[in-house]
Amino acid sequence: MTLPETAKTTKPTKKRRRWHRFAIPYGVVLLLFLISGVAYMLEEPDFDDPGTLSPTGTGPDGSSRLAAMLTARGVTIERYTSSVDIVTAARAGNVTVFVPGADLMHPLLPWILTTGPDSNRLVLAEPGIRTVLFGGMPIAPGPRRWAAATRPPRCTDPVAVDAGRATTYRRPYVPVDFLDPAHEFETTHSYSCYDGGVVGTQWRGMELVLVGATEPFRNSRIGEYGNAKLTTALLATKPRVLWLDIHAKEPRSYSEFEGAQPGLDLPDNEGGQPGGGRDEPNPLLTAFPPWVWAVVGQLAVVAVLLALWQARRLGPPVAEPLPVTVPAAETITGRGRLYARADARDAAISSLRSAVRHRIAPLLDLPREAPDSDVVQAVATRTGIPPGQVRSVLFGPEPDDDDELLAAVAALDDLAHRLSFSRNRSDRD
Repeated sequence: MTLPETAKTTKPTKKRRRWHRFAIPYGVVLLLFLISGVAYMLEEPDFDDPGTLSPTGTGPDGSSRLAAMLTARGVTIERYTSSVDIVTAARAGNVTVFVPGADLMHPLLPWILTTGPDSNRLVLAEPGIRTVLFGGMPIAPGPRRWAAATRPPRCTDPVAVDAGRATTYRRPYVPVDFLDPAHEFETTHSYSCYDGGVVGTQWRGMELVLVGATEPFRNSRIGEYGNAKLTTALLATKPRVLWLDIHAKEPRSYSEFEGAQPGLDLPDNEGGQPGGGRDEPNPLLTAFPPWVWAVVGQLAVVAVLLALWQARRLGPPVAEPLPVTVPAAETITGRGRLYARADARDAAISSLRSAVRHRIAPLLDLPREAPDSDVVQAVATRTGIPPGQVRSVLFGPEPDDDDELLAAVAALDDLAHRLSFSRNRSDRD
């Protein structure tokens, strides 16, 4: 039996490399995530660094340039490392309390400062949702952006108008109508600028200012746009600036403030006052930086979108009956073309060898599950072909190219033909 003429004249197809169709899209997405993650880490200040947003910090994330500008305007800067010390110093009145690491301060600090002199001013840089809500501030925080944006003032406040565009829009804030539980101090809103990036309000008699980004206070960004004018104007309204320079979360003890503010009615942990009745955050959520959770969430979204885009079900393949009957010849031709397109020579030769072994087993009076050695010995005995050659034909290595595949197919066809011929001859005898 000889191979068909079409098989003999078939030219080996050039090896197709289609792996890039799968790798390139995922590679591009991964590269974008890596670039975004690196840029985010480089842009984010590290509050564990003692120089970050510190009046003595001379690095890119420090605030020594801002401190020098304030000093040049005659403002005295006093650096403190404890909220309790800040409360004690603020009792003199007519001071600006500046907290660049708002989420690290004691949660009761803003509320306690409102019980002091009305002439004080509190400026917080980018306080988070927990800090604002649990501190009882009359502000509604918005979602935090991936990076700070530069916006025009879009308000009538003279400080913002004079500064012009500034990089304060990262976490916007919205003033809300507020009346404290004792109905003693009603909140009066003063201004909301930069689309909520800077919000000022009179809260329980004290002026409260929230800035939605730390970029304007940092050495690397203070020279951009109107950042320098804005930050110096916000902190230079009083002759003294009490700068809270902390780099770790302060303990949540309340009794420490009893001596700092005489006559202070401190809330207990079970009460409904600001700072009371709160649980510590889940340590798993604080074990990793925020950008890790952002990247994980975006990767999950991309995976779901890719699955929907490719119209693939999120589960194992399910066998379904064919809607029509397909002739065997067309099925074989289609499978062969799929093998050829995918360069699946290993799958093609394995399928053919398995089919030949099942076909010749009855001719050798062997079960279909007979051991390989029994099949090789029976074929060698019946055909006179050396056992090593028989094993190479039925169980040999996979072909490396199309020429080797055609040769292996021809050898299988020749072996099956010899066995069929020998069986027919023995039957006639």
